Amino acid sequence: MRRLRESDRGVSLVLVAMSLTVLFGAAALAIDIGAIWLDRSTDQKITDSAASAGALDALTTDGQTACESALAYVAVNANDIPSLDATGCATTFTGPCNPLLARSLPPVTSGRYTISVTYPVPNGHRLMTSGIVGAGTQALDPADGSPCERVGVEMTATRDSLFAQVLGFGQGQTSVHSVARAFLPPPDGPPINLLLLDRFGCSVMQASGNGGIIIDEIFDPASGEVIPGEGAVDSNAGIPGGCPADQGTIDVNGSDALIRADGPPACLNEDPLVPGGGCGILKTFAPGTPGCNWPACTGSGSGPNNPNPPPTAQGARLTRAPIDHRYNCRSDYSTVPATVGWAADALTVANEQDIPGCDGPGGPEIHNLIANVRQSGLPNGTFAGPWQTWSSLHPDCSVDPGQGFTISGNVWVDCPLLEVKDTLTINGNLVAGNPAGDIAVVSSGHLIVNNVGNPGFLFMREGLFSKAGQASITLTETMVYLSKNSRIEMNGGSLGNLIWIAPDDENHPLDDLALWSDSTITTDPHFWAGQADLKMEGVFFVPIVSVEYAGQGAQKQTKAQFIADKLHARGNGTLTVAPVAGRAVDLKSVPQTTLIR
Repeated sequence: MRRLRESDRGVSLVLVAMSLTVLFGAAALAIDIGAIWLDRSTDQKITDSAASAGALDALTTDGQTACESALAYVAVNANDIPSLDATGCATTFTGPCNPLLARSLPPVTSGRYTISVTYPVPNGHRLMTSGIVGAGTQALDPADGSPCERVGVEMTATRDSLFAQVLGFGQGQTSVHSVARAFLPPPDGPPINLLLLDRFGCSVMQASGNGGIIIDEIFDPASGEVIPGEGAVDSNAGIPGGCPADQGTIDVNGSDALIRADGPPACLNEDPLVPGGGCGILKTFAPGTPGCNWPACTGSGSGPNNPNPPPTAQGARLTRAPIDHRYNCRSDYSTVPATVGWAADALTVANEQDIPGCDGPGGPEIHNLIANVRQSGLPNGTFAGPWQTWSSLHPDCSVDPGQGFTISGNVWVDCPLLEVKDTLTINGNLVAGNPAGDIAVVSSGHLIVNNVGNPGFLFMREGLFSKAGQASITLTETMVYLSKNSRIEMNGGSLGNLIWIAPDDENHPLDDLALWSDSTITTDPHFWAGQADLKMEGVFFVPIVSVEYAGQGAQKQTKAQFIADKLHARGNGTLTVAPVAGRAVDLKSVPQTTLIR
């Protein structure tokens, strides 16, 4: 019996040892599995952030930048990644986004992580799954957006077992992925009256001498609301060496100069002499706000000699993209078609201003216009109807006093200079230049381009479109296009008038657009002056060069939305900018992101 009990005791010790091994093994597995699941949770947050960052850049720049941003977010947020090689982004994501072709960065390995980036993410791509192993593609939802709005990030991480190696489990592995979508929300809120696009400059919005800029309130007849006027500057004051101490991005230079944004009465900054004066919004991207502080803002003194209200931080660049997307929607803005290569110097500047590809409902209307008008000779005969040459209608290149007349239909001015000294009315479209050619309205001449009921255009291939102080120009439902070598000079006088009304037809592709300038002439600004009668209505788009306004002593009203490189008001007049409700482009839709997988 004793021997039997000793034998049982030995068996018990073996069973206890085996049980402890199993218990310790189970505990080790539990600890290691817990660590792996903690890793997975952390990794998921990292890919969520990386995909969101990449999607924003895909929307506002391109796939290469999106890839580089996504990898940068991974490297910053994963503490044990020494570095990530992003050189493959440049070779993987070339050219415009093709919604049917997914491009994936070859997996990049660093430390215990392997990362890949995919852009675009087509509807049937494996990343458009629930994230559950073996799950099929989820049903698409309108909130998923389009493939070119999506960026996917995958990350695999390995972890050495802490305890479970005794059971033969050396490593654990987790794999996660995220897909984010970036999009521009529908227009929300009032338009911006004045947007200035110089990305790095000083004195971008400037009033000097006795000049002034008033960004007026907007009355919305649909709601009965008075909407605060808003002006914004995209500059970060980042020219080499920064802006001088007396040249902020918003600058009042002169004791009688003023920059003011108005709104509904009874605000904190209200001008005691002007109800609602100073109750609008001024913003700039440059540091130094809130308040009128350098380099965001400089004034010629204190109180009324500083911009009113004091500017606030814009937070992000607004860019020219909303205008391009509305009137010149293209999937890629980095190159221009060969048919419009003569304008390439102007158009490629757009690529330096962060224009993401457009997949909206509109078409590339400006490019189509350029391609059909062509560089020289008679415009495309099938475009906008038949065309007549000036030389077939009039014996010389001037309309002298007593020679005024009316032309019905489209006209190509095949003259190096057309001088209008009497009243010339054109009921149709007008193209100047072969390719160069000026239009000058002088003396008491009056040029009328009348497209009421049938919106049209005046197209400057090259040259100056100008008026003398006592002359007049009337453009009704007419959009003006300026090529890279064209410029506007509208001098003012006590008898001269400037009436410029954009097309007003919601079914027309150029509805509300008064001026599109591809001019790259930086030596002289586009120039307007006060007139006996000044009416400008619609969107005036001058993204590459400056606009200058000099008044004639009386305040002048424009029903215009200005988007320009810079604006300088000088002389004795004040330019009041207040677009008509419903006749402006929304410029404030800031890109947003959402995780969809």
